[in-house]
Amino acid sequence: MTARAPNLPDSVEVRESVIHGRGVFARRVIPEGTPIFEYVGERISKSESLRRCEANNAYIFHLDDEFDLDGNVEWNPARLVNHSCAPNCEAAWEEGRILIRALRVIRTGEELTFNYGYDLMDYREHPCRCGTPGCVGFIVAEEFFPALRQAHPAGGPPARPVAWPPVGLRLELPEARTPGPSTQSQENSAVEAARVAAYKKSPATARPSDFPR
Repeated sequence: MTARAPNLPDSVEVRESVIHGRGVFARRVIPEGTPIFEYVGERISKSESLRRCEANNAYIFHLDDEFDLDGNVEWNPARLVNHSCAPNCEAAWEEGRILIRALRVIRTGEELTFNYGYDLMDYREHPCRCGTPGCVGFIVAEEFFPALRQAHPAGGPPARPVAWPPVGLRLELPEARTPGPSTQSQENSAVEAARVAAYKKSPATARPSDFPR
């Protein structure tokens, strides 16, 4: 079933997705580099952003050091674009706007996707169902793929049930781990090392995710 949402360009449509819920699909061929539509929403302060993230709002984009953008509004069809580990789109910052732009030629009927860019905090709560050959099983930024492939050589999301949709990331330091010779602690070593390194590299990794759903 298809739908025409407000602010939806003629080149795309909304319908059910095999990845999750509803997705956005190309109605015709979209050339590489095409700006498809803008990710729009309510401009909010950092404190309000944190409050909404803690209330499980998963649609908040980082804007700058003062403000974030809450895309959880009906007039923002870009919020329906699903995550993929091998995306055909990107969320690009351009002259104060966040644009969903084609990374390559997108075929008619193909679902639009981009990488949500999550860090490793609570990554097990964010399983990925994109189904691409290189899927790492979790919704994280590409820079963390090597750590997850080392921690999860078999790939795939965790076997235990998880909540959906992914929630906004909380402001917190990496959790302390209890050492031990278990498989879980071996898994944590690679992931925790990448997580701590990213945190030390930039305190911005503790803010709400740059590319949440």
